[in-house]
Amino acid sequence: MSNGSHIIWRKYFFSQLRRNFLSIQYENREWKKQKADHALEWGNDTTPNLWSSITQNIGDRSEPTLINLKNSIHPLKIWKSDNRNRRNPCKINQEYWLHEEQRIGIWFYHSVLITKELLSDYKTSKESLSNNELAFYNYIHKSLDRLGNIDLSNYLEIHNWMKNEIQIMSTTTIDMNWFFTANNKLLNESIKKTVNNNYIIIAQIDNKINSDFFCGFINEIEFKKINNSTTNNTSYGVIKINNKNSSYLLKLSKKYTSLKMGIDSNILLKDIINFENQKNINLKTKIDIDIFDEKYKGRRRKEQKKLKYIYFGDNNPNIECGICGKIYNKTFVWMSHLKKRGECSDEEKSDINVVMPMCLFGCDKLYEEGYIYIDKGVIRHNKILTNITKDMLEYVNTIVGKKSKYWDEYIINGAITNGSNRQKYCRWHYEKKSK
Repeated sequence: MSNGSHIIWRKYFFSQLRRNFLSIQYENREWKKQKADHALEWGNDTTPNLWSSITQNIGDRSEPTLINLKNSIHPLKIWKSDNRNRRNPCKINQEYWLHEEQRIGIWFYHSVLITKELLSDYKTSKESLSNNELAFYNYIHKSLDRLGNIDLSNYLEIHNWMKNEIQIMSTTTIDMNWFFTANNKLLNESIKKTVNNNYIIIAQIDNKINSDFFCGFINEIEFKKINNSTTNNTSYGVIKINNKNSSYLLKLSKKYTSLKMGIDSNILLKDIINFENQKNINLKTKIDIDIFDEKYKGRRRKEQKKLKYIYFGDNNPNIECGICGKIYNKTFVWMSHLKKRGECSDEEKSDINVVMPMCLFGCDKLYEEGYIYIDKGVIRHNKILTNITKDMLEYVNTIVGKKSKYWDEYIINGAITNGSNRQKYCRWHYEKKSK
């Protein structure tokens, strides 16, 4: 990590935090009005050197400058606004509720985390929350529970979680009138203690134009330790990295970008094409393995450990069954083959799409024996098999019609699933069991 690197920072404000939750359905003029403020201002004509370490030319709204980040699927979009009254501010688009390609997962994660801290302080001060306040409080806690313990360098998993949370918010109705400081003095006090002591950052690995960048958050204590700027601007600025603070930049880099995967990089991001249209995110779907079976008092499946890590590798003790959609302790979920492993080629054995988590409470065995099958991600009843009891049929009927979340374009631990591959394996299994 060479000297000459920079950390570009911006003070975090409540208005920016609130923007993350505008997908929540609330039919109120003030709430909807927030969506008009779709961009985050970050610098203007009075700070000409703010972005110079990243780019010499910032585009306009129609052709924004793109900054690829090592810990985000989508790049940062920056443009310069033609507004002399506001000194031609630089802006970052943040329409999280509308455009997926404008979402930065790690910033969303920290915003939810800070909101949890904010609401906990607010709850303590107020002693009793209203129904709508409690609904939002519970949503925030459940949101973080759905993510579980996460390595912050696992940006693909964070992005997938963020995408799901925004979808959940879009079907959630809460009266958010209380979430405005003008109407709520207690909330304002909690904001001062929790939100306003944070900074969003973009860090540059070295001092070269178009070098590697990553984004994140730092708090007030961290900021004071590393800030060496003499500017009087309290909203944004640049921290120059030198011998005194370079170790902290290295620490941040490891926190946000060190991939502790334990698997070969062949399953990681290969190409990200067409960020604006977010249509072609191509990740390899194979693990790298040389010998698939080795002698070990018999034979041992060498690829199984790596395949299992893809689905079971996070710190969350629980996992969702790919068939019934219920959450179980990982002890009660198999890494089940969609196509019988003994019939798979070596190439198929290394495909992450040949397996799927299935629970031991009926789903794994029903699929293995052919009583259910999967067609384009949807669970179906195989009516060709007639040797089924009334109790078995009742269970099958509870899962028929459900769609597996793992089926297609599900991003997990550095890999992405492929529905076309899964369909091939499921078709093979269906035909074998239906003879």
